[in-house]
Amino acid sequence: MLYVGHIPNGFNEEEIKDFFSQFGPVTRYRIARSKKSGRAKGYCFVEFSEKEVAEVACKALQNRPMLKKSLKCEVLDED
Repeated sequence: MLYVGHIPNGFNEEEIKDFFSQFGPVTRYRIARSKKSGRAKGYCFVEFSEKEVAEVACKALQNRPMLKKSLKCEVLDED
């Protein structure tokens, strides 16, 4: 699973899926949202079918500029 931080405002779930599908099949994804307002908190989790795909995506996207922000990525161990 891949943690992606500093996601620009306006990125919705379908855009997240489309964007990360360029690296490989996305099995699950979730944008963290505020319980009160429903607005995105600026980070998401993306799960790929293979851990190696998440590692490649993380390496490719780490510090990548996107709409005045730099993405932060981390591959999370799945328990």
